[in-house]
Amino acid sequence: MRTTLLLSMTLLTALVLHGEASTAVGPCAAGTLLSYEDNTSGCELGGGSGGILVFSGFTFSLSSSSGSPVILDASEITVTPDPEGLGGGFTFGGFAGGTVFTGQTATYNINYSYFIDAGPVSSGADIGMDPPFGNVSITEAICADSIFDPSAPGECEVPGDPFAPQTFSIDVANPSNHLDLDPVVTMSADIENTIFLDGTSTSSGFDSLTATSTVVSPTPEPLTLLTTLGGLLAIGFLRRYKCG
Repeated sequence: MRTTLLLSMTLLTALVLHGEASTAVGPCAAGTLLSYEDNTSGCELGGGSGGILVFSGFTFSLSSSSGSPVILDASEITVTPDPEGLGGGFTFGGFAGGTVFTGQTATYNINYSYFIDAGPVSSGADIGMDPPFGNVSITEAICADSIFDPSAPGECEVPGDPFAPQTFSIDVANPSNHLDLDPVVTMSADIENTIFLDGTSTSSGFDSLTATSTVVSPTPEPLTLLTTLGGLLAIGFLRRYKCG
């Protein structure tokens, strides 16, 4: 019986470690948005070693402009990881070089996705910009456990059931905001940040945008569960052995 127990625990340990190794990606590091676009394997953030949120699919684009403003590209936008507890996000800098002047407008999009590794849920999101001036607004849209529908802009896509994303905004008067997600994210999220610089009547701009996700209710990692289970089984075995 003891040999069977030890063999079963050894095989289970090997399967867990193999599963963890097969999904491992590197930690998120400071870089440019272009380097994040080029990183097709994604990166981890939060929860210490091993990570909780795995980010990927970064894109940066100009969706509209008028009045010939200076147009930014992904190589000019800096990305700094901003871990918060088990979750977190990023600060996107470099926007000071894209100030729009009177008679100009520009709208940018920063999009990305994440999935939750190891079982917690994402219960909220925060955005903030520093320091804004003029007329700037940023709207974040989140598809919880879904993706944006490419055939229906502004909608999330669950197979056979499109629905509106959860959205919240900031502007010069209210440069930071929080959203309690309902429903929460249990597996993955698709995120769109729309940045509108309106210089119709005055120069407008900001330096950086910070976007983070709140992660709560962690569950023990598989290896922790395995260790606990192994300890309980060993205690039970020793008790039966002594009693025998």
